[in-house]
Amino acid sequence: MPDYFQISNSEIESRQKALTDLIASGGQIGSTQFTTEGDSQLQQILLGWSNSVIAQMRNNLARQKAVASGNLLQSIAPDVKTLRTGGNVKIMMLDYWEWVDQGRPATKSNTKGNPTLQQSLEEWIRMKGIQVRTSPNQNYQKAVKSLAYVIARKIHREGFKERPFVTPVINDRNLAQLGEAVGRYISIAVLPK
Repeated sequence: MPDYFQISNSEIESRQKALTDLIASGGQIGSTQFTTEGDSQLQQILLGWSNSVIAQMRNNLARQKAVASGNLLQSIAPDVKTLRTGGNVKIMMLDYWEWVDQGRPATKSNTKGNPTLQQSLEEWIRMKGIQVRTSPNQNYQKAVKSLAYVIARKIHREGFKERPFVTPVINDRNLAQLGEAVGRYISIAVLPK
């Protein structure tokens, strides 16, 4: 496989002009229509970048001590596709990643989620195996419900602090690296010299 990162500046400029001409001509190279759909080398570049970003996210989660059940950490996965004129990269993860990454402000309305915060906390308490105190007239389920209620009430009143693990990774520098790698690959592999 060619090294897409070792190319002279003059060669880059020449190929960037050819790429500009390609875009202006509607994707035609001579009589051939340009396509990246099904391109395994482009897919490898996208997958390599995605895996690098995911590793950084997982490290950030662990460093922030934001791993309770491990479900969020394990759910982070790439979804990479090559399309007719490029590629698509999605980083998939459980829906609550935003609350972990960006925190949660105090609640301002009475709108209930599905599941409610209290229900999610009940599941979290059971999953984590948190010991709850029970009184003689209270069973384990009621004790879990009671603890979840108290925690939910505090979160609704005060919110909770962010533990950034995505925002430090999906940044201009990493996106520029991806764009540069894809641009170099396309300029070397596809464009005429």
